[in-house]
Amino acid sequence: LQEKDLAKVFQFKTLEDPFTKKAIDMPQDEVGASNTRHSMAKCLYSRLFDWLIGRINQSTMAKGTGSKTHKIGILDIYGFEVFEWNSFEQLCINFANEKLQQHFNSHMFTLEQQLYTEEGISWSHITWQDNREIIDALEK
Repeated sequence: LQEKDLAKVFQFKTLEDPFTKKAIDMPQDEVGASNTRHSMAKCLYSRLFDWLIGRINQSTMAKGTGSKTHKIGILDIYGFEVFEWNSFEQLCINFANEKLQQHFNSHMFTLEQQLYTEEGISWSHITWQDNREIIDALEK
């Protein structure tokens, strides 16, 4: 990809004349160029993610079977969604949801129980699975 070709993508929107089939380059305004930049970034991250997951899957595949694989999965709020194929966008959505769930659990279970103890309130301790380590690993 030549630098001038990349620059053209941000400067012009290319349309095709339906009758003559000729390409028409229409200048883009700043908003159009910004939308193009965001679309390209999303596409690049998605393709990089797919490539990376493909490499991970390839390296964790059982030798000699061709079909048996180990999987890495991130569940959306304790497993409400399980897809056969996950995209980078879905990973981001699930990760954001996990962070929200972690925040809720931390406040509802850890901090509230701590407050009950400090105030001498009689209550039954609630144990819950803390996903902080997984979130921390993904953030690093």
